[in-house]
Amino acid sequence: MYSAGTFFHKGENPMLARSEEKTIIIGGIFQLTMITAFLAALGLYPPDTSPLSPWLWPSHMGLVLFGYCLITLYTKNRRTVRLVTTGVFKYTRHPMYTGFVLMDMIFWLPSPVSVSPLFLGLQTTFFLSLITAARWQEQETLARFGKDAEEYYEKTPRLFILYPWVSR
Repeated sequence: MYSAGTFFHKGENPMLARSEEKTIIIGGIFQLTMITAFLAALGLYPPDTSPLSPWLWPSHMGLVLFGYCLITLYTKNRRTVRLVTTGVFKYTRHPMYTGFVLMDMIFWLPSPVSVSPLFLGLQTTFFLSLITAARWQEQETLARFGKDAEEYYEKTPRLFILYPWVSR
C-alpha cells in the first residue's frame, strides 16, 4: 500500500531511501505483471458482461473501489506524510488490490475458457503477482512508517475479502 508520497523527505536516512527505492521498483515490476496478466485475460477471453451475469456487479464494485483508492492516495492525500488508515484502508491494507480481485471475479464463471492452459496461466500470474506486489509494498510501508505500520498490520487484513476472518 503506497501512502501519500513515494520517497523519503530531505534529512532522512539516505540508506533507507535507497532501500525503499529498490523496494518500490521491485514492487512496481510485480504490479506491472499483475496488470498485464489481467488485461491480457480481458482481451483474449472477453467475459460475459450481460446484466444477468452474477459476477458483473462485484466486478463493477471492484472498479469503483480501485478508482476511489487512486483518487484518495494520489489526489486527496498526495501531500500527506502519514500512513493512510481511514476510509477503506481501515478494513484492508490493499484496497486497490481488493478492487482488482473483485474485477477479476468476472472471469470466475465456469466456461470452456476457464480450463484453457493460457487462461489458467494468466490467472495464476495475476494472483501470484498480486500477492508478491502486496508483500513488497508492505516492506516499503514498514521502512517508511515503522511502528505505525506494524500496529496497522496487526489489526488489518491484506485483502478485504478476508475481513474479519484473517487479520494478517
